[in-house]
Amino acid sequence: MGKKYQLFIDGRWVDSLSGRTFESLNPATDEVNAVVAEAGPEDVDLAVKAARRAFESGPWAEMAPGDRGRFLNKVAQALWEKADMLAEVESQDNGLPINETKFIAMPAMIDVLEFYAGLANKVQGSTLASPNNRFNYTLKEPIGVIGAIVPWNFPLMLTMWKLAPL
Repeated sequence: MGKKYQLFIDGRWVDSLSGRTFESLNPATDEVNAVVAEAGPEDVDLAVKAARRAFESGPWAEMAPGDRGRFLNKVAQALWEKADMLAEVESQDNGLPINETKFIAMPAMIDVLEFYAGLANKVQGSTLASPNNRFNYTLKEPIGVIGAIVPWNFPLMLTMWKLAPL
């Protein structure tokens, strides 16, 4: 049997409130990769509340854009250092050939993170045409906490598409 994984909620690893789990299978071999805590609606509610608190009052909320970019670049560097191991996990999780995860999925995932690291201090809006007595503009701002469900193919890359723009 594979390793057991819990849910990460509010900075802690926890079992699901229901105690339910599921087996993550290697689709190429049908072997169990891991036993994973199965989040239910109550777990999701706790996670969303914790994420909202962190979004509104955590260090990220007060961090300067340039510092955010530097932090994201450090994460990208750490991912490059673990790329071979992550490619192996990705391959076992979704059944893709190792060369596809190692040479396509991992570089693409890290490229997305590096792209958004470069944009972190370049948030800008537009001035809009308006009557003389008005000034209209747009400013792009984070929308806050989101839930993202990603399909089985390239889960790390698809997850990064959701996380990196934060």
